[in-house]
Amino acid sequence: GEFTTSDGATLTGLVTNNTIYQWDVTTLTQGWYNSLFSNFGFMVKDATEAVTNDKIFDSRENGTVANRPTLRVTYNPGNITVDIVADKDTWIWENTIPNVYGNATTFEIDADGPNNNEARLLARFNLAAPSTGTTPPAGANITSATLKLTRTGGDNTAQDIGVYQATS
Repeated sequence: GEFTTSDGATLTGLVTNNTIYQWDVTTLTQGWYNSLFSNFGFMVKDATEAVTNDKIFDSRENGTVANRPTLRVTYNPGNITVDIVADKDTWIWENTIPNVYGNATTFEIDADGPNNNEARLLARFNLAAPSTGTTPPAGANITSATLKLTRTGGDNTAQDIGVYQATS
């Protein structure tokens, strides 16, 4: 999984379980919607990958629908807000990319895991055909987009988590 750090968003000090965390991903989402670049989704990872930490987030396969990865997008005109559940998601170990965990009910983000291997989350959202059945009005623009992930486990140490544009 390749990614770019130029349009990323980072949250600092994630320590609380059973909490929804949110990142402003408006710029990336606008780029996908306006076809400025291909939508390979988001890569979510430890921002520095320098400290041994792990955080667990619920995936789209999780039985608790409210905890699934969601992209909240607001379109104008009309000020229409749509919650889009990830249409694809998985987590990978950086050094063993062929091993993916797409059917897992949770994601792991881990800095300095086994053999200095980083666990990273990948999530893609279909802006053209959202899972909600609500399609944006013709000619609409995205005014805001927020990625929401629910943290349900992992250690209790502070960790900066970054969201980046996946490029392949």
